[in-house]
Amino acid sequence: MANNIVPGNNGGVGKTNTAFSAIPVMSAANLTVLYEIGNPNKSWIPGRAINSVTKFTPNKAYYIIAKNAIDLEAHLVPPISGTVEPPDEEEPGGEYNATASAFFTRAESVGTLSTDEKDAYSQLVDSLLSAGLYNRFRVLKPYLGGSAAVAALNAISSSYTSSFIGSPIISTTGATFNGSTQYENIPFNLSEIMLVEKNNISVGIYIRSGLNEGWVFGAADASSGLQLNPRYENAAYGYNGSLEAPITVANTSAQGLYTLSRVSSNDSRLYKGAAQIGPTEATTNNAGLPAQNVYVGARNLNGAANSHFQGEVGLFFIAAGFNPSEMIVINNIFQTFLTSLGR
Repeated sequence: MANNIVPGNNGGVGKTNTAFSAIPVMSAANLTVLYEIGNPNKSWIPGRAINSVTKFTPNKAYYIIAKNAIDLEAHLVPPISGTVEPPDEEEPGGEYNATASAFFTRAESVGTLSTDEKDAYSQLVDSLLSAGLYNRFRVLKPYLGGSAAVAALNAISSSYTSSFIGSPIISTTGATFNGSTQYENIPFNLSEIMLVEKNNISVGIYIRSGLNEGWVFGAADASSGLQLNPRYENAAYGYNGSLEAPITVANTSAQGLYTLSRVSSNDSRLYKGAAQIGPTEATTNNAGLPAQNVYVGARNLNGAANSHFQGEVGLFFIAAGFNPSEMIVINNIFQTFLTSLGR
């Protein structure tokens, strides 16, 4: 194959150790992702073509992930002519995709974002898009910007901007709640059947630190709940449906990425990272979801906050249900995001 590009596993991964002139022109439709080896902030993302004006660093190695080996080979062309300009040191690599940029526009209308935050979130979006999982999310709170105005935004869309009650501490690592009066009210009412399905829903949260035995998120009524207490008497309790069927498992540390995921009426699971903890709850879920907004930092019990959580959270999401293999992908993507921001 020309230009020293060799397909890898899945027939769609190739790399080159050649200089800029050997990088192929590729259409936006074919390109999935391109990044410079050893520099994760230097990347081009789905929906952008590689062409003669793309800024590459000379004599660096790149990975190219295309749709398949045939497409990759078909887009190899003679060396690109013209002068090559390496990117400025202050610039992030490449341009952000339209999906991430839409969030950046909304965020910067009410606050600021650092280049590191933009790079991290853009990579998060790229990874979710490449995995075919982005459209499963309804609420995604990355807690960026270091201000309540930016942290309140739903990164997925302009809907469901939250309210912080009691002025929790908002920093570049997340939102910290005091365990007594502070919480976040996300106006995502679980009774909105057009948006979520009671037997196909997941809720995830990253707990950076946890100091008491409160509900880190939740919404509940007399018969059903979607809520998590990560460490009550050294056990985690998760509810995703009927209050008669909790998932309970020993857990001595609240810190970590937790996901409650239900994929059917008789399959509800709790994950910590990529690993399932506790049993699969197989009791048929005959309860609906509570007609309540979801709170973070406390549980919304029939419209009132109770059992507050003391600690810091650095990520929150509401999405369709994820199965065990998808949870491995989700965990890897979110852990990369969290690590890149020092969380």
